[in-house]
Order: sequence, then structure tokens, then C-alpha cells
Amino acid sequence: MLFLSAWILASVCRDLVSARDLVSALDLANALDLANALDLASALDLVSTLVSLVTAPALES
Repeated sequence: MLFLSAWILASVCRDLVSARDLVSALDLANALDLANALDLASALDLVSTLVSLVTAPALES
């Protein structure tokens, strides 16, 4: 009976560790996706600003 209880406890602990690792991996993936999206948005804003600065003098002439 003691062996069975220990085995169940070990299984539950292993499952909890696996779940924690999965959540950590998903959090990291979401954080990286957010960082990449922000970098892309910043890059697109920069390109848009540069295009506006380059084309503005041509439009004024």
C-alpha cells in the first residue's frame, strides 16, 4: 500500500512538473512573439516615416 501511495505521489509530481514546463515554454513563446511583433511594428513605423520624409519634398515641388 505504501509503495502504491508513493508511486501515485511520484506520478502526480511528475505531471505537475511537466505542466509547469509546458506553461513556461508557452509563456516564453508568447513573450518572443510579442517582442517580434513589436519589433516589426517599430520597423514598419520607421520605414513609413523615412518614406514620408523622402517623398515629402518631392510632393511639395
